[in-house]
Amino acid sequence: MTDKENIKILGKKYVRLILDKISKIKKRVINNYDKIFNKVEKEDIIKKLRELGIKEGNTLYVHSSMSSFGYVTGGQDTVIDSLLEIVGKEGNIIMPTFNYINPKEPRLNLFDPEKTPCETGKIAEAFRLRKSSKRSIHPLASVAAIGPMSAYLTAGHENTKTPFAEDSPYGKMINDNTYILNLGTEHNSFMHYIQEKVNFPNLFLNGLFRFRYKKNNKIEDSLFKIHHPLSSTYLVKQNKKTKKLDTHEFYVNLYREIKLKEKGITKTTKIGKANVRLLKMKGLIKYSIPYIKENILQHKKQYNSLISTWNKKHKYYFRELKKENEK
Repeated sequence: MTDKENIKILGKKYVRLILDKISKIKKRVINNYDKIFNKVEKEDIIKKLRELGIKEGNTLYVHSSMSSFGYVTGGQDTVIDSLLEIVGKEGNIIMPTFNYINPKEPRLNLFDPEKTPCETGKIAEAFRLRKSSKRSIHPLASVAAIGPMSAYLTAGHENTKTPFAEDSPYGKMINDNTYILNLGTEHNSFMHYIQEKVNFPNLFLNGLFRFRYKKNNKIEDSLFKIHHPLSSTYLVKQNKKTKKLDTHEFYVNLYREIKLKEKGITKTTKIGKANVRLLKMKGLIKYSIPYIKENILQHKKQYNSLISTWNKKHKYYFRELKKENEK
């Protein structure tokens, strides 16, 4: 290696170090600012959630982003305590505790519901670590739950045919008292249950994938179906300005298209800096399924083209996934 190449490598390292330091300083400044101007207390969270209509006995499927709030006194535990208090002893709190397959680095190693950290945020991770929390056994789409239904909701997930099947936690959690609560994020993983219901095009990767997991202190393995990393997040839709077909993320665009706010299915508020959304689960199912079915009929060709293009660009993903699965 030449001196010039060494200097170039060192230069890149120093630039990264400087950028990391700047990022840390920026975070400290924002945190100190939020402590003064965007401070959130437990009482603020409970008050706002009650105003949205959440009551004792409700079941909440919660997606969250801790950083979106500003500064919360007591951190993620304050958020969790607020949720548990507002639904009471007869209510249930459920959170996605997913683990992802990175297209650049597939990981199909051992899933331990007690020890494997989740990748769905600080609040979800703190929630699954609570003594009263139960976690379903699924290497990718697990949930954690606290409440009288927690054992029922989380049981048998490793035996379901698909991650979001009717007999999975997602099918089991549906009832008149169940709501989806988004705290500082618009991600809504319950849409994957709806996708499975409507046979969304190209939703699954071809074949079955073997995962190992820990259950009752024994290591077992099963074959699982996996959602395709692209098809599970996008809808094909006509761009109103260009009139061309484009891909749009689920969630907010869909809610607007099927007029959930006007139908009383969703309400929004703010807690600190966080945008908060409450959705009636049964209402979302009722109005989104016909819309998505019609969308699929109109654009099946485009969905196939979209997946084909993605697959060609990410051949390494499938190679690595196959290698990992053969270990």
